[in-house]
Amino acid sequence: MKDRQAQYPISKEDVLEAVSIVDGLNYYGVQVDRYDKCCCPFHRDKRPSMKVYRNTNKYYCFVCNEGGNIIDFVMKSQGLNFGEALKKIDQDFNLGLYEVKTRNDPNRIEEDYQEE
Repeated sequence: MKDRQAQYPISKEDVLEAVSIVDGLNYYGVQVDRYDKCCCPFHRDKRPSMKVYRNTNKYYCFVCNEGGNIIDFVMKSQGLNFGEALKKIDQDFNLGLYEVKTRNDPNRIEEDYQEE
């Protein structure tokens, strides 16, 4: 039986609202220029072929057709599934969306990013 239960589950909407696509890409090493273009990390790219759309919080590469939001980017670039990507973004940006409460001490809240 698991000793912990989720107190505040992460939601896709919470993550997308908290982390802009530009901030997310920059954090993960993709430098977005002032024209909202960047080199795509998913193929060999000498010239910027990826476009960032700030109004929809998404990206799209016109060469390899990769696109999506910051969660999709983390899943693809880090090789993670959806839940792992949400937890990684939560941890990397200190969002505090994934916290668990132990059953033995209901007043104690601690962060836990390990799958049990």
